Amino acid sequence: MTDFEPSAEFDMSFLSRLKKHVVFFDQQHRNALSKSYGALASRLESFLLQRQPKQFDLAFDEITSQFLEDFKAYLRALGLTDKTIVNYLNCLKKLYFQAVNVGDYHPQINPFEPFLVARYEGGRDYLEKEHLFKINDLAIKKSDPLFDTRNYFLFQIFAKGLRFSDLMLLRFSDILNGSITFKPYRAKDNCLIHIGGPLLDILIYYIHDKRISEVLDINYSYTFRGEQFIGTFAEIRLFFNQLKDSTANSKLTNHEQKDRLMAEMENFRIAVVEPIKSEIQKKFLSILMDYSIDHGNEFIFPILNARDFRDINLACEINFEPKQYQQIVSKTTVYHKMLERLQYEVNKQFGLSLDLVLDSHVPKKIYNRYRDVLMDGF
Repeated sequence: MTDFEPSAEFDMSFLSRLKKHVVFFDQQHRNALSKSYGALASRLESFLLQRQPKQFDLAFDEITSQFLEDFKAYLRALGLTDKTIVNYLNCLKKLYFQAVNVGDYHPQINPFEPFLVARYEGGRDYLEKEHLFKINDLAIKKSDPLFDTRNYFLFQIFAKGLRFSDLMLLRFSDILNGSITFKPYRAKDNCLIHIGGPLLDILIYYIHDKRISEVLDINYSYTFRGEQFIGTFAEIRLFFNQLKDSTANSKLTNHEQKDRLMAEMENFRIAVVEPIKSEIQKKFLSILMDYSIDHGNEFIFPILNARDFRDINLACEINFEPKQYQQIVSKTTVYHKMLERLQYEVNKQFGLSLDLVLDSHVPKKIYNRYRDVLMDGF
């Protein structure tokens, strides 16, 4: 059975051709294709209206590499899965070249050449825990936008696969009683995220309160191998990490001595590191709760322009204005480019060959793989 052959009245309208395909597939009882192309038409129409009010059509000439990037970012902002996004883009690409191949349209350049439509592999791998630690340990200056990108990506993972579109819209008013409660965009039910471990560390970075530095500057006394020491928690954690590295790299061949070093390191963690960390996190959580009361209308993460969204009630059904939606789409596009850089830097600094593509759509099931990291921290 052949695909739909367009009529002689070719009007350069991609959207019109797409809808004719939907009718043709429906008449041929090819339900799967009718559904796929119909969904693409609906997504394209919504996207066009978000980009520019009263734009109801799409010409072939308007399909550029930038248009494809923007449409892809729009789909990601909706929280769609990689598989769904790839299916939409492949349908679009197939229809575009069908018109080219039958001689109905002659593009000056191929918009898909610089734009990669990835294949979705249903059995793809996930980041391993060691990769997560490498991402966390990556040396990045705080003035580098990549520092924020890493924070957002780790927050998505530990917030049960939080969508980037939802992360951008989180406000301090969503923080209550040690948790974040919010209504995800494109979802009916509220979502609850308990704050702890790496989540708290990331959130603390985005509040401006002098009490944080006061907490971090506190000196603690501790004993190691019979000697008394004093230091801040940062200094104690550095000492513990050095102790851990020296134990791991020890060339001792005597198993009893090695076991003794391991036990010493573990005792230091339990007796010194964990109690201090627990005390600091309690203080941080209290500071965060106070800050959230005074700054409830502010976005937690400095991504969107808060003034452009001041009239949006996120607890209700959201209908964004075109300007607002365009801002969400453009920020998502930038975020994806920064994730590519993050992956490159991880491979470069640690000599890895991490083939997995870091993506803003973090599957919820990935959260269970790192639950112990969430509880214990890095």
